Amino acid sequence: MIILKKPISAYLRWHDYRYYPYEKTFAFREVESLPGFLSYTPAEEGIIANFDKAIPDKLNKLVYFSKYSIGDGPLTKTFQALLENGYTKNNTKRQATRYLVHGLHEYKGKFNPQVVRCILNWYNLPDDSQIVDPFCGSGTSIIESGLAGFESIGWDLNPFAVYLTNAKVLALKTDVSILKEQAKKIFSHLPSEKKIFCENDGRFEYLEKWFPTDTLEKIERYRLIIENETNQNESIFKIILSDLLRDYSLQEPSDLRIRRRSSPFPNISIEKSFKNSFYRQLEELERTKDIICGKNFKTVAFQADGRFVTEVSSRSPTKLHANFAITSPPYSAALPYIDTQRLSLVWLNLINPNEIAKTEKTLIGSRDAAENILRDLEDQILINSSNLPDSIQLLCANLQERLNAGDGFRKRAVPGLLYRYFSDMKQTFHTVRSIMKPGGVYTLIVGTNRTTIGGQTEYINTPELLSEVAVSSKWKNTELLNLETYKRYGMHAANAVQGETLLVLKK
Repeated sequence: MIILKKPISAYLRWHDYRYYPYEKTFAFREVESLPGFLSYTPAEEGIIANFDKAIPDKLNKLVYFSKYSIGDGPLTKTFQALLENGYTKNNTKRQATRYLVHGLHEYKGKFNPQVVRCILNWYNLPDDSQIVDPFCGSGTSIIESGLAGFESIGWDLNPFAVYLTNAKVLALKTDVSILKEQAKKIFSHLPSEKKIFCENDGRFEYLEKWFPTDTLEKIERYRLIIENETNQNESIFKIILSDLLRDYSLQEPSDLRIRRRSSPFPNISIEKSFKNSFYRQLEELERTKDIICGKNFKTVAFQADGRFVTEVSSRSPTKLHANFAITSPPYSAALPYIDTQRLSLVWLNLINPNEIAKTEKTLIGSRDAAENILRDLEDQILINSSNLPDSIQLLCANLQERLNAGDGFRKRAVPGLLYRYFSDMKQTFHTVRSIMKPGGVYTLIVGTNRTTIGGQTEYINTPELLSEVAVSSKWKNTELLNLETYKRYGMHAANAVQGETLLVLKK
């Protein structure tokens, strides 16, 4: 006689915050991906999931559930709930996205860490997996991958992105008591106690144009104090101070482009703001370290152009043999990352002021290009020099034909820049595929966007088009899942991404 084992049930409780529909979809897929999963049914404030065996370690890793219990056992907080609830001071009515070191610096265009962790959970990756991000930005994906215990490596052409990511990783690896002692030394100095000697170089001359004299002297003195008092940890302190630069500059803080300030300066001094920001981050870091229990992060970022396989492979600090990739790539006419971060880039001495415009133009998705480049791109569209899918050539050619006298320079640039974007992305698909193991999975959170040319609005289905590019580059497209984006407000809301899609590829 065959004795059937009774399924083991687990109660999974939702977080208290409001969910977007895609987050519930992600949550159910998390549960369905767990080993031994059989079924689930709705329950008060959560669901009941049935399994053929107990898996408490896996339940603990769920992202979109706050608590779980097995059978008649006690309710236990998930690892994610412990991370998020502490950051929000137990105000669980709103999803926290700046826990751990994700709030160390506000970086435009980053995506939610919960999305990364959830996607990783779907695939039940082996412990020895290597995860890469070819557009690592502020490091959200590789930090979450490192937190999950995987070796994680990211690269980006933007030097500020790489600096920020490695500063975050360093903060996670550094003993909080050391940072406290170094902070005491830094804040015991008065950054305005004496006028500092400033070299007459291009860096300082550029900063003089964008900061009031007294503010510039303070941040320059802080820079010297940090370098003298922190040894190898200077990037942690500098990145927190750099997050304040726009607010205290002559640049309009709310504008991503270069524009002179019209709004009032903050009422609080930059000295007090820096000190408050640092200790707030230190408090979060200290609390988080107690939760992650001294996890050894195998995470690093390096600067490289993802369009070139040899450059990525040669600059990587470790051998690349990934079996998973996750990223949120730029889209055509993307955020002006270099312009947006230029004050930090120059103050941190990561870029020569004369190289700002040139560097901006090299980024994938850049909306800037010289006239001769645009003329060359028009020719590339006609002959489809990059051998892109017909749908992309047709789209770009149609946009080119619709241009009229009322379209300014930026509108006239759109068809060529769009073609260049998909050509560049084709190269990055080749790069990632070349360092990916057979059967490896590449997941991308991709935004759609729109443009108006010749008086007509064109919605550009970037995810679908990128999927076609990927397939033409020998990837298998396994899924396109639409996601709802957060409502954007403010000066640039009209130009924000109109929707997002999860694109899943397989080698």
